[in-house]
Parts: sequence; structure tokens; C-alpha cells
Amino acid sequence: GYRVETTLHADVQRESEAQLLRTIRSYRSVRTGAAVVLDRDGRIVSMIGGPDYSESQFNSAVDGRRQPGSSFKPFVYATALKRGLIGGAGSLVSNRRVTVRENGRTRTIKSGGPAGSVSMEQAMAYSYNSAAWNTMRMAGPANVVNVSRTDFGMTGLLPAVPSLALGTAELSPLEMAAAYSVFQRAGERVEPFAIERVLGPTGLPIYVADPKSIRTGISATMAGAIDQSLQAVVEYGTGKRASGVKNARGKTGTTNDNRDAWFCGYTNDYVGVVWVANPITRADGRRVYSPMTVMGGEVAAPAWGRIMRGVQAILGERSPKSDYGAASRRTRRVRDTSDETDAPGRAEREADNAPVSAGDEGRDGTQAGAQAPALTEEPTRQPAAETRPDPPRNDPPPVRPPQEPAPAAEPEEVLVTVCVDSGQRATGYCPETVRRRFPRGQEPKGRCPIHRP
Repeated sequence: GYRVETTLHADVQRESEAQLLRTIRSYRSVRTGAAVVLDRDGRIVSMIGGPDYSESQFNSAVDGRRQPGSSFKPFVYATALKRGLIGGAGSLVSNRRVTVRENGRTRTIKSGGPAGSVSMEQAMAYSYNSAAWNTMRMAGPANVVNVSRTDFGMTGLLPAVPSLALGTAELSPLEMAAAYSVFQRAGERVEPFAIERVLGPTGLPIYVADPKSIRTGISATMAGAIDQSLQAVVEYGTGKRASGVKNARGKTGTTNDNRDAWFCGYTNDYVGVVWVANPITRADGRRVYSPMTVMGGEVAAPAWGRIMRGVQAILGERSPKSDYGAASRRTRRVRDTSDETDAPGRAEREADNAPVSAGDEGRDGTQAGAQAPALTEEPTRQPAAETRPDPPRNDPPPVRPPQEPAPAAEPEEVLVTVCVDSGQRATGYCPETVRRRFPRGQEPKGRCPIHRP
């Protein structure tokens, strides 16, 4: 006599299943996958735990913990932002090549991009491994683990080693979706739920879901910097194949030897995660994951795009823009201070760099386990000590009735044309440029040092 109403939307569920199955059938080396879509309040509107329930009842969307690869990098940069080590999407981070010494052997982490400094946005858009690794060492692996657990709600295995920057955690698609909601909601995290309400035999509700959002230690400004970088991933980076989705932001992820491929992203109204892999069963009955011939940007991003376009077509995309500054509900002011015109762009690049994965053999034959390898790189920088002014000496004001504090005004923003490679103000010699918003005072001051006559 009881009626249980779930949050799943039947049409969205059918469309999501059809698009994930289409992806699996389109690639010979892809044999399984999972996907989950949440709305802004945390309702699970669609969930696919695997391609064939009759073959396997294991729900990979909830219980499957796999390495997320580069889709973990936003949490590394968020930790650096929280600790004050970088200031925004245009801040420069070191892409200096990282040399690892293991078992008497020396090798260089595969990265991509220039060997100097790059903007955080560029590092995220092109998924530069060295930039993420250097940022991890600067922020501290233990701090990244702490922020991932307390602010982003992760409960999976998070080894406090430098290779965590490249995605050697073990997390489920549902965990990743909840974590990415922090960037969507300007610092608030949703708690996913699947039961909307329960009606008793008399038809009266005995349970009604109460959507919860958790205020994290990630401020709206910090979340906005990551949001801007994740938008760049879709606009011109490794996630270009998801660009057909309205208001899309996200990050690709590929693990060692392409054993796992991810796309984690969101729109203004929905968060979605897609994961695919190639499991095989050995003669002894053990289930292992075999390398695929595709990466996250090639297979997971377009699958995510098709699923999210279906969601938007069925449910609509109601929110006209993201929530950055939603706490004050003010419209951000943007002034164009760029005196440069956009230079002709070169062909867009796409390279989602496969990270070193714990427990997987690297492409150069070495192993990256849970033990932190020795590195040769710049020392870790610590944030400046916090200073506070002396308390005022005048008498306290008279007691007044409590009033709701006025919302803090958001800083005025400026629009600057920057070089994609250097993150600095573009010149006429820069082959690829992009116009970006920066809080006033944090915009790049220098001209691009890379491209010269």
C-alpha cells in the first residue's frame, strides 16, 4: 500500500541510457560505462550503473570507484586558490618539467605545453600534467586531500602523494558529480538523493525529501575562477566535443594506458558525469580493465554532450546564467580595457594527457604506486602570514536591533584579451588569443613574453 516516488525522470533516463549505449557500441575498445545527472538541488534525474542489467547488477555509478585521471585537477587548483597561492584563472602556475626518481631510474612526467609559466586557465584547458603536479607540490598533497574531503565531500581513496594531482584517487561518478556541484553553485555542495517522497497506504505523505546544500570553504570567487577555467576546457581545450551543450563547463579525464575515460561537467541547471572503460574477464575469473584506444575528450565528452543536450531538450535550461555573485544577486560589471585586437587563431589543439596512475604500469614501463617519488623542482611556497589591524579604541556603539547584513559588493571586472599560451596580455604576434574576465586589480599587467617578432 505504500507508494515510493523517485527523483528519476523517465524520459531523461531513457534518453541517457540510449546515448550511453550508443557510445559503448560505437567504440570497439569500450565495453562498459556509467553516467549520472543531478539537478541543481541534488535530485538524481538519471542514473546508468552499467550497459546491461541482465549481465551485471553492479551499479558503477554509485559503487564503482575508479581513478578519475585529469578530471581531478580542478580540486588541486581549488586547494591552491583556497590557500592563497594563486589568485584566479589568469594567475600563472609553473609548467616546469617534473623529473621523478624511482628505483634508481629517472624519468620526466609527460605533460604538454610550454616549459615555463602558464595561466591556470590554460593549464586546465589543455590538461597540462606538469602544471597540476607543481601546483599539488605547492599546495601540499595533505591539504588537497583535506579540501577534497571537507569541501568537496569525497569519501573514496585519496593517497596524499604528488601523483594525486593526476587523478590517482578512487572515486565514483556520483561522488564526482556532487563534488563538481561546488563549482556550479558558487561554493555550495549538494547532497544527491533519489527518493522524492513516500506515500502511506492512506495516500498521505510519510516522507518528503528536503534538498540540502552545504556551504563549503570554497568562496564564490574561488569557485568562479575554476568555473572560468572549466568553460575554457569546453571552448578551446580538451573538452571541445562537449561544446554543443548550452552553458557547458567541464573537465576530461584519462588514466594510464587509457584504462578509464571521464567527462565531469555541468550547466547552469544540471551536473553530469560520464565514465567508460574496457573490462575483461580473465581465464581465472578475475575482472580487470584493459587499455582502450580512446581518451576522455574523444569518447566521454561527446557522450556527455549528447546526454546533457537530451536533458536540456526535455527539462529545459531555466537558469540564464551561473550563480557567481548569487549571494549578493548583483549583476557583474564588465569593462573592456583591452587595446589589442584578437590575432588570427591557429588550429585548436586537443591533448588530454594520460596521467601516472597508482597501480598501473606507465607507458615507459615504470610503476607509480602510493609511495611519493623523489622530485627535482622548486620548493613549496607558503602563503603570507595573515595580519589583522588593531581593534578600534573608541567606545562601542549603542546596541541596535539585529539587521540582516548588506550583501558585499562584487569587485568590478575587466575584460582583457590574453594569449592562450602565456596567460598574459596578447600582442599582435600571439597566434591564439581569448578574451577573459578578471577581477579589477587581478588582470594580467604584462605583455606576452613568448611570442615576439
